[in-house]
Formats: sequence, structure tokens, C-alpha cells
Amino acid sequence: MAIKISEISQTVTDVTKNTWVEVSEQDGSTYTTKRYNLKDTGAARNQLLTSVTLKVGSGEQYTTINAALEYAVKKYYPIFLSGGTKPRVTIQLQADFVMAEQVLVESLDLSWITITGVDAETVINRSALTTHWGDGYPAFGVKNGGFLPIIGQLFDMDTSGTASDRHGILAYSNSRAIVLSGRGVKNAGSRGICAALSSTISAEGANASGARDYGICALHGSTINAEGADASGAGSFGIYAIHGSTINAYSANVSGAGSVGIYAERSSTINAEGADASGAGTYGICAANGSTINAKGANASGAVTYGICAANGSLISAIGATGTLNQTKNTLTANGIIFQ
Repeated sequence: MAIKISEISQTVTDVTKNTWVEVSEQDGSTYTTKRYNLKDTGAARNQLLTSVTLKVGSGEQYTTINAALEYAVKKYYPIFLSGGTKPRVTIQLQADFVMAEQVLVESLDLSWITITGVDAETVINRSALTTHWGDGYPAFGVKNGGFLPIIGQLFDMDTSGTASDRHGILAYSNSRAIVLSGRGVKNAGSRGICAALSSTISAEGANASGARDYGICALHGSTINAEGADASGAGSFGIYAIHGSTINAYSANVSGAGSVGIYAERSSTINAEGADASGAGTYGICAANGSTINAKGANASGAVTYGICAANGSLISAIGATGTLNQTKNTLTANGIIFQ
């Protein structure tokens, strides 16, 4: 059967309007003309000229975040508008909404969408995190050059199901994410906020507290801005960078880590100026294997082993910092040097 679009009655710019298409279908020697309304088929997409809010919750048009995202991507696309006008799509989670799903994005930029909520916190059902994505089972995951919707809500992961590799927010394989101040995922089963394999996350002032393993971590050449972030109470590491990664943790709260408050390893760099890394289970601040940490004015007091530790040729600037040292200050050794 051959199908040919013979006429479009008007330019397709707004799916709320009636946009009719006449289609001629040929079956052998028989021709049939049918008329379709693109508003009904969903074939047309709107330019995003004004901001749109999509509500998610019981009794709303959308009962899941994914359903609202699918509608937004199907119906709208962002365009450049001069004069500073920047309309957005906002997905607003309604009262008592429980997130029992994963938002997983691959090779798609959804940064023109923001997820917010009317409650102070939204619960994540951890047992619903069943799809492996990147190197775990994140509530919000993006990979292969994608960009997550902006996280503008604070989520609290419950204790249902297994905790292993259940991350809050994961950007993987050259991907990106933005987490607004005071927002994020707390009590993650594994990592609160994580960038891996050359990914980038902006998480200034974000909340990744109470993570079972890592509060905030950058792996394999990744970058995170976690200035003023809350990564306190992590089961293992509060803020962790490895394999040439970089984290800005200026004035971050990583207190009460089960093992190390702030840890840079294998040629990584962390700016921990003014950070609170007190009460760590082993080290408050540690740089290892050729890494560098600026710990000016940081609090590494109350650590079980040492407050500040340099290992295997690393450098720590600890001017004005508090906490015991694993070697004499301003003295170069095989472990490196701690300036103070």
C-alpha cells in the first residue's frame, strides 16, 4: 500500500489547534482519501513559547514522573527567544506523591524541564529501583551525553528493597545534571550524587546527606561543583574523587562520615576550603596517590585516626585547618607534604 500526504491545511505549530492532514492511500487501483486531525494523533509539537506546569500525583493528569516527561517531550520543544525570556516546563509533584519509578535518560537533553514538588520532601521507593543504568540502579540516571531534567525537589529514599548500588542521582559517560540548592536525594542506598566517566554535575548547596556509601563522588575524570553542599552522615565517604576527578567542596558539610570525610585519590583534586569534615571514622581529610586538596580553614577534628592525612606523594594545604596530622607539617616525605 502506498501512502502520500496530499495536503496540510495549516502550519503545524500548536497541537491545541485543529490541524488537518489529508492522506491518499493507494491499494492496487483503488484510491482512498482520509482526513486526520494531528491534535488527536499527537504528531505535532509546540514551540515552547510560555512556561508550562505539569502536575503529577493522585487525581492529576499524570500519575508518574515518566508519564509527564513523555508528554513534555512529545508536545514541546525549546527554541531560542531573545530578550531574556526563557520559558520552561515544570513537572510539579503533588502532596504525598511517592516516587516508585526511575527517571533514566540517554543521549537526550532535558535540561529545559525542572522537577519540583509541593511537599518539602518526596519519598523514593527504593524497591522500585530495578533497572541497571551506568554502574548502578539510580533514581535519576543519565548516560551517553544526556542531560537530566533539573532536580528542583528534595527526595528521601526509603529503606524498602535492597540498598546495594541504589544511587540517588547518577551522571554517567559524558553526561550532565543540575541539582538546585537544598534539593537532591538524601539517605541513598549507595551514592547520593555521583558523576562518572567524564561527566559533570552542578550541585551547589545540594543535599546528599545520609548516603549509605558515598555522599557525593566524582569518578574517572568527572567534575562536580558541590560548594556548600550537605554530604553529612555518609556511611563510608562524604566527598570522594578518584581517577583524575575534580570536586569543588568549598564550605561543604561532610561531618560524621563512617570512614573518610573528604578523600581525593589517584591524581584527583578537591577544594575543601572551609569544609566541615569533623567526626570521621578514620580520616577527616585525606589525599592519596598523587592527589591534591586545599583544606584551608577546614574542620577535620574528632577523627578516629588522623584529622588530615597525606599518602603516597600527595599535597594538602591545611593553613588554618583543625585536626591532627599524620606527619610533621611543612615537611616533605614519601607520603607528600601538608602545609600548615
